[in-house]
Amino acid sequence: MPKVKLVLGGFALAAAIAGIVIVYSIVQGNKVKNDVADLEGWAPSKGQSLQNLKKKKSGQVGLVVKYGESAVPHLLEALQTWEPADAVGVIMALGFMEVPEALPTLVEILKKEEGKAGVAAAAALGNYEEKASSALEELAGDLSGLPPSVRLHAYQAMAWTGDDGLLEAIANGLSDEDESVAVAVAEMTARREGKVLAEPLLKALRSERPAVSDAAVQGLVRNKTFIDIEDVEPLLASDKIHVQANAVTLMGYLDRILASRKVRPFLEKDDPRLAVAAAEALLRMDEVLDGTKIVHVLEHKDPELVRRTAMVLKRLNKGEPRDKFIEMLKSDSAHTRNAAAELIALSATSEPGAFLEDPAVPALIELLKDPETVEAAARTLHLMTREHALDEGYGEWKAWWEEYKKLYSRLNEARAIYKKIKAWKDEDELRDRPREALDLIHKARSLYDEIEEKGLSRRGYDNEVRRLIMLERAARTYLMN
Repeated sequence: MPKVKLVLGGFALAAAIAGIVIVYSIVQGNKVKNDVADLEGWAPSKGQSLQNLKKKKSGQVGLVVKYGESAVPHLLEALQTWEPADAVGVIMALGFMEVPEALPTLVEILKKEEGKAGVAAAAALGNYEEKASSALEELAGDLSGLPPSVRLHAYQAMAWTGDDGLLEAIANGLSDEDESVAVAVAEMTARREGKVLAEPLLKALRSERPAVSDAAVQGLVRNKTFIDIEDVEPLLASDKIHVQANAVTLMGYLDRILASRKVRPFLEKDDPRLAVAAAEALLRMDEVLDGTKIVHVLEHKDPELVRRTAMVLKRLNKGEPRDKFIEMLKSDSAHTRNAAAELIALSATSEPGAFLEDPAVPALIELLKDPETVEAAARTLHLMTREHALDEGYGEWKAWWEEYKKLYSRLNEARAIYKKIKAWKDEDELRDRPREALDLIHKARSLYDEIEEKGLSRRGYDNEVRRLIMLERAARTYLMN
């Protein structure tokens, strides 16, 4: 009888456990279903890029992905029944999980949706990597007539798979009729290598659209092992300035001996695009470069040219011609003023007080009034004066400058007294006028005390005070005798 009870007790326990498991499964299943339902209308945070969208399992999407296989049926159902614009989170989750059954629908969404659903589909398909290659290759042959944004998303998806077999299909985007698409595809090639990219990129470099040509350069640099210098050299004689400039840039990454000889003449060209490209190429090849030949470009209206010129001069550590840079601080262009301020910093001396005679300081202080130049001006002022405690405010710097000039005039007065007494000692006149010397020394020491109280750094005059004290002792000795 006890055995019967034991068996019955075992069955009861097993039934209870089974019931608990069933209840848990139902509860868990409902939780998964509800969490997938909460993805409806999900959107990435403001400003989140395609690249981040592809990599980051954000919030609710990450939660659903952790459920694994149990979430797949609910995700697939949502993908088929929700509007694509409301299914962005579902699309991303399926991409992270690389669910094979979702591939055809994701490709269809990619073809039809220009907005956030299309972006999400591109990112999701990119996560499938080579598993999506066949579907994307088929799509590549059917892009004509689709909106530019759709074409761009398709090329982006192909690039994100990382499949070299799609490089030829991606390269077709370099000649896309929409400039923004062609430029974006050219930028994608800067991260890929393949012989199949070389000729399309060279064709893009020769494009009549400057933005496309400019964007093609970095892809060619990445793929320079597949390019012969003979492919680039003829472009130096192009009738399009932007093509010439980009050919000069590319030459700087190729054969140094030939490239240097071919590039150097462009440094003398009137067009600043050619001169700056030549300077950058020569600098890259560690060739001797006269930076003064491109200083005039700092006054150009194109901020990008100004930036590139300033970068060349900084790398050359050229803080000259200084007078020209100080003059540029008054330019109508904020880009020119900023570049001039940064370059003036290169010639800043560490000698205390040397900046007092420098006309750049008051000009830089005036620039603190301008929100467009305040940062560069303050940075250079801190370097020149070593007054790092001052902020970027014009009023504070202006007041400091006026006070500093007064204090420095007192410092110079004290220094003149020291020189005078020192000369008396050297010429053996101190023994004849010790009282006069002590009066002057007392005045000088008072000046030094005032200077220290007002906050002028002792770095520049501490030794002077010590030497003055030694002269004072000598004068007192003569007075006592």
